Amino acid sequence: MCCLGGTKGNTFQPDEGFNVLTPSSPNDSTQSYVQASLEYLDEIWSNASSSYIRQGTVSAPWADQNFLGAYACLKPGQYAQFHGYESVRIGNIHFAGDSTSVNFFGFMEGGAEEGQRAAQELIDD
Repeated sequence: MCCLGGTKGNTFQPDEGFNVLTPSSPNDSTQSYVQASLEYLDEIWSNASSSYIRQGTVSAPWADQNFLGAYACLKPGQYAQFHGYESVRIGNIHFAGDSTSVNFFGFMEGGAEEGQRAAQELIDD
Protein backbone atom coordinates (compact mmCIF):
# COMPACT_ATOMS: atom_id res chain seq x y z
CA MET A 1 0.00 0.00 0.00
CA CYS A 2 2.86 2.43 0.68
CA CYS A 3 3.77 2.80 -2.94
CA LEU A 4 0.23 3.25 -4.21
CA GLY A 5 -0.50 6.30 -2.09
CA GLY A 6 -3.76 7.09 -0.34
CA THR A 7 -4.91 7.02 3.26
CA LYS A 8 -7.36 4.12 3.49
CA GLY A 9 -4.71 1.75 4.86
CA ASN A 10 -4.17 4.07 7.82
CA THR A 11 -7.71 3.52 9.04
CA PHE A 12 -7.76 -0.26 8.55
CA GLN A 13 -8.14 -1.66 12.08
CA PRO A 14 -9.87 -5.08 11.96
CA ASP A 15 -9.61 -5.69 15.72
CA GLU A 16 -13.38 -6.00 16.08
CA GLY A 17 -13.29 -9.23 14.09
CA PHE A 18 -11.42 -10.98 16.90
CA ASN A 19 -14.33 -10.33 19.23
CA VAL A 20 -16.48 -12.85 17.37
CA LEU A 21 -14.17 -15.80 18.08
CA THR A 22 -15.42 -18.10 20.82
CA PRO A 23 -14.29 -21.52 22.05
CA SER A 24 -17.84 -22.84 22.07
CA SER A 25 -18.47 -22.74 18.34
CA PRO A 26 -15.17 -22.62 16.41
CA ASN A 27 -16.68 -23.22 12.97
CA ASP A 28 -19.32 -20.52 13.37
CA SER A 29 -16.75 -18.21 14.96
CA THR A 30 -14.32 -18.71 12.09
CA GLN A 31 -16.98 -17.85 9.54
CA SER A 32 -18.01 -14.78 11.55
CA TYR A 33 -14.40 -13.64 11.75
CA VAL A 34 -13.81 -14.22 8.05
CA GLN A 35 -16.98 -12.29 7.19
CA ALA A 36 -15.98 -9.38 9.44
CA SER A 37 -12.49 -9.34 7.88
CA LEU A 38 -13.93 -9.34 4.38
CA GLU A 39 -16.08 -6.34 5.23
CA TYR A 40 -12.97 -4.49 6.38
CA LEU A 41 -11.10 -5.46 3.22
CA ASP A 42 -13.96 -4.20 1.07
CA GLU A 43 -13.44 -0.78 2.67
CA ILE A 44 -9.88 -0.70 1.36
CA TRP A 45 -10.24 -2.59 -1.92
CA SER A 46 -13.64 -2.32 -3.53
CA ASN A 47 -15.31 -5.69 -3.88
CA ALA A 48 -12.31 -7.62 -2.47
CA SER A 49 -14.68 -10.13 -0.86
CA SER A 50 -15.78 -11.28 -4.31
CA SER A 51 -12.40 -13.04 -4.60
CA TYR A 52 -12.97 -15.06 -1.42
CA ILE A 53 -13.11 -18.77 -2.29
CA ARG A 54 -15.27 -19.75 0.72
CA GLN A 55 -12.45 -21.47 2.58
CA GLY A 56 -10.86 -19.99 5.65
CA THR A 57 -9.26 -20.81 8.95
CA VAL A 58 -8.23 -18.78 11.94
CA SER A 59 -5.33 -19.50 14.26
CA ALA A 60 -6.64 -18.27 17.59
CA PRO A 61 -5.12 -20.10 20.56
CA TRP A 62 -7.08 -18.00 23.03
CA ALA A 63 -10.32 -19.40 21.59
CA ASP A 64 -9.23 -23.08 21.59
CA GLN A 65 -10.40 -24.93 24.69
CA ASN A 66 -7.61 -27.50 24.26
CA PHE A 67 -4.79 -25.02 23.75
CA LEU A 68 -5.42 -23.08 26.96
CA GLY A 69 -3.44 -20.13 25.62
CA ALA A 70 -0.10 -21.74 26.43
CA TYR A 71 2.98 -21.79 24.23
CA ALA A 72 6.73 -22.01 24.71
CA CYS A 73 8.33 -18.65 25.34
CA LEU A 74 11.68 -17.68 26.81
CA LYS A 75 11.83 -14.61 28.99
CA PRO A 76 14.15 -11.71 28.12
CA GLY A 77 17.75 -12.72 28.74
CA GLN A 78 17.13 -16.47 28.70
CA TYR A 79 18.29 -16.85 25.10
CA ALA A 80 21.72 -15.65 26.16
CA GLN A 81 21.70 -17.45 29.53
CA PHE A 82 20.84 -21.02 28.57
CA HIS A 83 18.95 -21.41 25.29
CA GLY A 84 20.56 -24.25 23.38
CA TYR A 85 21.60 -26.06 26.56
CA GLU A 86 18.18 -27.61 27.18
CA SER A 87 19.00 -30.62 24.99
CA VAL A 88 22.31 -31.51 26.67
CA ARG A 89 22.06 -34.97 28.20
CA ILE A 90 22.78 -35.54 31.84
CA GLY A 91 24.08 -39.06 32.43
CA ASN A 92 21.49 -41.47 31.07
CA ILE A 93 18.83 -38.79 30.77
CA HIS A 94 18.20 -37.54 27.23
CA PHE A 95 16.05 -34.45 26.85
CA ALA A 96 13.82 -33.93 23.82
CA GLY A 97 10.80 -31.93 22.78
CA ASP A 98 9.91 -28.64 21.19
CA SER A 99 11.43 -26.69 24.08
CA THR A 100 14.86 -28.24 23.48
CA SER A 101 14.98 -27.18 19.83
CA VAL A 102 17.17 -24.25 18.82
CA ASN A 103 15.76 -24.02 15.28
CA PHE A 104 12.06 -24.62 15.98
CA PHE A 105 11.60 -23.72 19.65
CA GLY A 106 7.97 -24.13 20.65
CA PHE A 107 6.83 -25.70 17.39
CA MET A 108 5.86 -29.21 16.32
CA GLU A 109 8.87 -29.33 14.00
CA GLY A 110 11.12 -28.77 17.00
CA GLY A 111 9.61 -31.71 18.85
CA ALA A 112 10.10 -33.99 15.84
CA GLU A 113 13.65 -32.75 15.24
CA GLU A 114 14.68 -33.17 18.86
CA GLY A 115 12.98 -36.55 19.23
CA GLN A 116 15.04 -37.79 16.31
CA ARG A 117 18.22 -36.35 17.84
CA ALA A 118 17.58 -37.97 21.24
CA ALA A 119 16.73 -41.29 19.59
CA GLN A 120 20.01 -41.15 17.65
CA GLU A 121 21.90 -40.47 20.89
CA LEU A 122 20.37 -43.64 22.36
CA ILE A 123 21.25 -45.65 19.26
CA ASP A 124 24.82 -44.33 19.37
CA ASP A 125 25.12 -45.41 23.02
